[in-house]
Amino acid sequence: MTEDKTHGLARVLEQVGVLCAGLLMFTLVVITFVDVVGRQFGYPLAFGFEFTQVTVGIMFYVTLPLVTLRREHIMVDLVPFAPGARSTLIVDAFVNLLCTFLLAMAARQLWQQGATLETYRTVMMFTRWPVAPFVYFMSVFAAITAAVLACAALASLRRVLHSGRGSL
Repeated sequence: MTEDKTHGLARVLEQVGVLCAGLLMFTLVVITFVDVVGRQFGYPLAFGFEFTQVTVGIMFYVTLPLVTLRREHIMVDLVPFAPGARSTLIVDAFVNLLCTFLLAMAARQLWQQGATLETYRTVMMFTRWPVAPFVYFMSVFAAITAAVLACAALASLRRVLHSGRGSL
């Protein structure tokens, strides 16, 4: 796949993710509004809390790959390096590989938790929705984020190899 097609695919996936996150946020606002107005008249939404929990969880995992792809998450430089130095690229590759491993493990644990919840047929209290599909969904998006981090690590390693014998 050429680099233009790769960037095009990433752009399309990013737009779909932003659209999904926007729809989730809009749904959350509508449910909250209806619940608050209903409470004023003594008719709160029984499933409001459950729906909010699910929506926020899904929204977090839908946006996690986007934030990671854009590198918009919080980062702290504990060891200052000269910009563009080879050592910066090496540390960046190492951190991305470490985060890839940790998120892949989290995805694996979420998948196992989903299987456990499915085995016991765990459902939510008011809606009676099964919990397992939501946990599987979270697992898949954690794995997608791990893949984004792995690509970032490979890109950093490629820059290290192409940077030659620059300063460390």
